[in-house]
Amino acid sequence: MRVAPGITAFTPLDFEHYPWSHSLFMVTIWGGLFGAVYYALRRDVRASVVLAMAVLSHWLLDFLTHRPDLPLWPDGTRVGLGLWNSVPATLAMEIGLFVCGILLYVRSTRARDAAATGRYGHWWRCSAWFTPAICSVAATRYHGHRLGWARAVAAGGMGILD
Repeated sequence: MRVAPGITAFTPLDFEHYPWSHSLFMVTIWGGLFGAVYYALRRDVRASVVLAMAVLSHWLLDFLTHRPDLPLWPDGTRVGLGLWNSVPATLAMEIGLFVCGILLYVRSTRARDAAATGRYGHWWRCSAWFTPAICSVAATRYHGHRLGWARAVAAGGMGILD
């Protein structure tokens, strides 16, 4: 990756070469391996499939946002729809995914303590995402993992800095 100001309207990052981590073929392999390892440890078919699909969904979201720099197979044809060429469209998708992640978290978890820290603690994490310091660091370190932070927040972490 290199910094190339103006390469897209949203991010100055030019992803030059990442065939083993971001090609569709390899992401499918990584997802399958991740699901298989989880299955071997937990014997939960449904969770294993969900985890494998979550890995694959990362590539699908990259496909929407990246300019044509995502390989279909290592060093193969490169694709991408280029959502990053529109700041308003990118922000609409980012904020929409963030809200969906929060809603999924709220609907799928229950507080375990009497003080309800678990019920309200995630709102602190959500509000922290909107502070200038976090936004500044996120803007500096942003590298195309759109749903990655939404999943992390939905899972209870502050994943925007992944």
